[in-house]
Amino acid sequence: MTSFGWCAGIERADRLHQSGYDYIECPLIALKLESPAESGELIARYKESVLPVNVVNLFFPGDLKITGPDVDRNRLRSILSPRLK
Repeated sequence: MTSFGWCAGIERADRLHQSGYDYIECPLIALKLESPAESGELIARYKESVLPVNVVNLFFPGDLKITGPDVDRNRLRSILSPRLK
């Protein structure tokens, strides 16, 4: 069975659900994973969404170096930690 989703912020989930979409694709950077205090509340919002968040986009912030001599391993670890379980 084919399902249809839309890329948008979680705040648009209700409207997309009303429009007949099956899921929402949200930007992962919006979860602020580098800040555990903020991310917990935001993750709960994703989990409670009327539309499931089956996929994400925008995995890393634009200013984060993930390759080369300027890679920031500590920031990478803070984003890639297993908080999303």
